[in-house]
Amino acid sequence: MPNEASPDRIVPPSYVVGVGASAGGLEALEQLFRHVSPSTGMAFVIIQHLSPDFRSQMDELMGRWTTMTVRVAANEMPLAANTIYLIPPNAELIVSDQRLVLSERGEGIPLPIDLFLRSLANDLGRRAVAVVLSGTGSDGSRGVRAVHDAGGLVLVQDERTARFDGMPRSAIETGTVDEVLGPVELAAALERHSVRPPTELDDSRDPEGAVREGGMHAVFGLLRDRYGIDFSCYKPGTIRRRTERRIQLGDTKDLSAYIDLLHVDRGELDALYHDLLIGVTEFFRDAETFEWLEREVMPRLVQEAKSGHELRLWVAGCATGEEAYSMAILLSEAISRMGRSIPAKIFATDVHRPSLDTASAGLYPEAALTALSPERRQRYFTREAKGFRVTAELRRMIVFAPHNIIRDAPFTKLDMVSCRNLLIYLQPTIQRKVLSLFHFGLRKGGVLLLGPSESPGDILEEFETLDSQRRIYRKRRDIRLLPGLRGMPPAPGLPPMTGLGTVRIAGSSDGHLVDVFSSLLEQSLPPSVLLDQDRRIVHSFGDVASLLRLPRGRPSLSVLDMLDGELKLAVAGALHRASLAKEPISFSGVRASSSIGERFLDVHVDPVEVPHFPEPFFLLSLRDVAEPGRAVVSHETVDIGAISHDRLEALELELRHTKESLQATIEELEASNEELQATNEELLASNEELQSTNEELHSVNEELYTVNAEYQRKIDQLTELTDDMDNLLLSTEVHTLFVDEELRIRKFTPAIAQTFNLVESDVGRRIETFAHDLTFEGLGDVLTRTLNSGQRFEQEVSTRSGTAYLMRVVPYRGQRTHQGVVLTLIDITELRRVELALREQVKLRDQFLAMLSHELRNPLAAINNSLTLIRRRGPLADAVATPLSIIERQSRHMQRLLDDLLDVSRVTQGKIRLRREVFDVVALARDLAQQTRPTVEKREQTLVVELSDEPVWVSGDPARVLQVIDNLLSNAIKYTAEGGHLTLRVSRDERRVKIVVQDDGAGLDEETRARIFEMFVQADTTLDRSNGGLGVGLTLVHELVALHGGEIEVESPGPGRGSTFTVWLPGVDEPAVREGAPATESKASGIKLSPLSAKLVLVEDRAELRDSLAELLKDEGYEVVTAADGNEGLDTIVRERPGGALLDIGLPGIDGYEVARRLRARADTANVVLVAMTGYGTEEDSVRVRDAGFDAHIVKPFLIEDVVQQLHELGLAVAP
Repeated sequence: MPNEASPDRIVPPSYVVGVGASAGGLEALEQLFRHVSPSTGMAFVIIQHLSPDFRSQMDELMGRWTTMTVRVAANEMPLAANTIYLIPPNAELIVSDQRLVLSERGEGIPLPIDLFLRSLANDLGRRAVAVVLSGTGSDGSRGVRAVHDAGGLVLVQDERTARFDGMPRSAIETGTVDEVLGPVELAAALERHSVRPPTELDDSRDPEGAVREGGMHAVFGLLRDRYGIDFSCYKPGTIRRRTERRIQLGDTKDLSAYIDLLHVDRGELDALYHDLLIGVTEFFRDAETFEWLEREVMPRLVQEAKSGHELRLWVAGCATGEEAYSMAILLSEAISRMGRSIPAKIFATDVHRPSLDTASAGLYPEAALTALSPERRQRYFTREAKGFRVTAELRRMIVFAPHNIIRDAPFTKLDMVSCRNLLIYLQPTIQRKVLSLFHFGLRKGGVLLLGPSESPGDILEEFETLDSQRRIYRKRRDIRLLPGLRGMPPAPGLPPMTGLGTVRIAGSSDGHLVDVFSSLLEQSLPPSVLLDQDRRIVHSFGDVASLLRLPRGRPSLSVLDMLDGELKLAVAGALHRASLAKEPISFSGVRASSSIGERFLDVHVDPVEVPHFPEPFFLLSLRDVAEPGRAVVSHETVDIGAISHDRLEALELELRHTKESLQATIEELEASNEELQATNEELLASNEELQSTNEELHSVNEELYTVNAEYQRKIDQLTELTDDMDNLLLSTEVHTLFVDEELRIRKFTPAIAQTFNLVESDVGRRIETFAHDLTFEGLGDVLTRTLNSGQRFEQEVSTRSGTAYLMRVVPYRGQRTHQGVVLTLIDITELRRVELALREQVKLRDQFLAMLSHELRNPLAAINNSLTLIRRRGPLADAVATPLSIIERQSRHMQRLLDDLLDVSRVTQGKIRLRREVFDVVALARDLAQQTRPTVEKREQTLVVELSDEPVWVSGDPARVLQVIDNLLSNAIKYTAEGGHLTLRVSRDERRVKIVVQDDGAGLDEETRARIFEMFVQADTTLDRSNGGLGVGLTLVHELVALHGGEIEVESPGPGRGSTFTVWLPGVDEPAVREGAPATESKASGIKLSPLSAKLVLVEDRAELRDSLAELLKDEGYEVVTAADGNEGLDTIVRERPGGALLDIGLPGIDGYEVARRLRARADTANVVLVAMTGYGTEEDSVRVRDAGFDAHIVKPFLIEDVVQQLHELGLAVAP
């Protein structure tokens, strides 16, 4: 995985995509990220249901599917563009300030997708994107709603393409999903969204204004015509953002085009309506508020409720019902705790019918119940196949109904109103109207609950603040706040709601006409009151105040509470009869007490039918007897006793029937209840166990499926890798055999099957039971030894048919040390053939080089000898001396080239043998510097020699070490211009000897410096190509240093800035006995030297070389007899009996080797000193010379001084 970038280099993402996946999600993730561009600018956070005990391999898998950076999330990790973040096992992940925050997984059912998506919505808002893929359960359904409400994009995998459709289906059922697509199409949707600006739209997208007021009115009109809701009452900003979101998602260019789309696309109009109305709701949302309600409000409401009084609550804007059920749970628990039996009713209303349908069904996914304690979940919900359903007991407490709080009349006589997070979306004037409606509907002391950003505003003084932080208030008093409330019709489809309003006058909305009607009623009616079905005063006409009295204690609007005596009984009887007969009832001569004294009244009750109300109102008229009469349907003189008697009989009869029915019902219920109670207790116990087990199994199943999916993916990769290996082995035609730790066959390639006569059925059998075609014994021992030791084995083998193989046996290393052995046979038949051919070519090359060297050395030897004779014959004229010097110099140069060429051949073949001895490098370097000074002075160069004061001892071949230093020093001289500076330095550094040759000459570039020790490589910057070589000198130096166990280094600042070569050789201590130069005992030692011992026979077939060398030897004082071929040389040596003989090897007739062997075979010539002269100078030549019987070997061309020195060492010195 790539290293995390430093914070100042992180590019923030344009959008953050939360991807939720569970069972079956691995395939969807692969398809999604194989098709998502790696440069969208988005950040992706993948949330899975992972087993806490399983090491996830998602990072490895994701790396195969995309080139984006893949990281396992860490705490406080910042989000970066084009990066994928993976949730680690046993962790919960959220996002805060665009940083990932990790925590340990908590107790209970894990819902990591919901948790992350909700934090994503809170932190990113419109820049949040939610993607829900395959999985069981409902995790993610709450999170997608939060993302949708924050203005983000919600995408869900099509159920038909998901391996498990639980999570996609639950998300779709929330109604907040923008697109439902397959994984590949989801990738395309993300790319389309990535190019949209994450900021709010502005008017720049529409030259005429993207959200012009007129355009929005057109949208409002379409919505009003379709759904009957006037969205112009909502705050423009809210409507604007939701409308812009639909414009953006629909890829329409501006509002005008979107309006055209709404006219023709009913689905888009539904989607806009849904976006505008969908509410953010959940069980016990804002836990602290519900705790306060449970602790302070609900107990007070229950305590203050009168016996028989119905507790009435109203949840306005209930959406899908979670808050209404939460209120019902608190109210039910409060009634139960306080031991009261009072009726309670909760009115839950909303304008969005699909949401009400969901609320009425009372069926919720498991994820929606996370805020509920296990006890509440068990008591108020039952598990079903699709989720959890509210119990019938709780459901009966709530009435769900469509209601528009802006247009429809409020509920009345309410103990509590809850309207949270709805007012903030309404315009201020509408907010005031709605709050006045709530105040009107609440009884005195009723409680008002608002959202955290809402307040009563202008009517705050009418409420007592119970908790300002949680927005909980209590109504102070009854006061008329809505003068225009009268005439407000009830909401369509709702049951009638009584209140203080009058019956609406159909067909008229003129306020002046209403005032006229009121005036006419006041003038034409006697003192009267309009009563509702509960005998409460709705409106009064004329002077009835003198007949009514205010009761003591708590005030009441019941007309019977305001009357007493005979008048109360007469009015009660008239109302009772009128309600039964549905016709006017009148009584006359009723005695009544009033503020002006005793009076006799006519009592008249007239039922009044009102449209839209199933029960009639009653108009009660009270007239003095002295007033003019009026026609009545039934007019009786009041008999108070009869009225009381009839009334009592009716009540007693009704009570008796009621008691009998109630008793029968009670007995049946008690019998059924006992049985149900026992069954219920058993079912509850079983249900608890099953529910707990089911939740655990469900969670474990998802984790196991995720683990299994990753294992399956690994198996697929391993299968693919196995196929690759099989195809590789087949294509390379390598003979390979795999055996296990018991040498049983595990696998083999077809190529090796022929060698061991194997077939597929032989897998599992021991390899020793098979015969093979190899001419190699002990194969089983080799396999066993490799298995036990872990050491590889290699050897060339062949088959009986002659095929050559390189057999390689290596241990098969697995997780448990050595788990077997791999035997490989590599066919090297062709390689051997080529190798033999190359060896033959090398041999021919060596022969050619030897022949070339021999043929070139002979004329060089003759030239050198002739030059020496010329020098010895006396002073030379200048005209002759200069050309002679040139010839000498070029002759030496050619000789050096030949030596280098032959040395390179020896080095490449490893044929150089060191003649080791302990010697002083300082002395060696001092002598070399002395020999080199004439050349340095001739080029006007300066040579600085820095040598250790003490000897520096090395164990090696002094001739080869001298060759190394000489080569380096010669190169320094050659590549340094005249007047340059050279340095030769020898010192000891602890146990190593350091030799440095430095110059300020041509220098080396970087490329040449890296290859300077390769064969035939020379520096391009050459000042004197006339002295150039073959480019093999430094190769020889490198190899010779390596043969001595040393190292060589080269440094150069660059062309024209000189070079420094440093040689490191192993140092040794000073030898105990310092030896001088070894003396060679002459074979002629013990023989007294005489003139005869100085006689030499020179056998050379080339006349020029023979004559010139004979002359030089004679100048040295030797007596020389010559011969031109092998036979002549043999006869001459036998005849002359010389002290020694110089024999050329390549002689006509018989060669020099044969001459030497024959001389050694004779008794009279066995002690003659024999010196071989040849142009062949290889190590093999020296060995062959010694085997033939020669005492010494001189390689042509040579100086006469070298020949004389060699003769002296062999005891052939001229007598003084």
